[in-house]
Amino acid sequence: MKTILEKLFCTYWKEICMYFYGLCPDMTLSEDLSSEVFLEAIRSIPSFQGNSSVRTWLYGIARNRWYLYLRKKKTQIQTYSLNDLLNDPMDPNTEEYPYVQEWMEHLVSQENQTAQKVFHMRMDGYSFYEISVACNITENSARVIWHRIKTKLQQQYRKEETL
Repeated sequence: MKTILEKLFCTYWKEICMYFYGLCPDMTLSEDLSSEVFLEAIRSIPSFQGNSSVRTWLYGIARNRWYLYLRKKKTQIQTYSLNDLLNDPMDPNTEEYPYVQEWMEHLVSQENQTAQKVFHMRMDGYSFYEISVACNITENSARVIWHRIKTKLQQQYRKEETL
């Protein structure tokens, strides 16, 4: 069994790795995903029925690994900071930073309760799905509210800078 696995690995490792590299030009990620393919192949050898070639079987596993990676990547929630919102990097250690945060909170406090909740939950890293459930709105509405508040803050900040 060990020699079969070694032969399988030696024969297809580079090919599978290049498959992933074609999908994402990151060699480290390609190697990691390729390793996962061969680990999955080892686990599922007993269920391989031989209805397809070994190469086709490995590519099927690789394709499923790629989709799994994309789903996981998609579900990673981005958290935001003041710098992300305003598109203007500012050192948090400056005297100005707390005042800008306070100004931003003041602007958000002028929004309706739902918009305020969407804003604060998104800043805390909640997904749009979680926000939609908590606010009893659709996911798309949560996205639109988030986008509008973010755009409003950016526009107001640009106005303030020009004064």
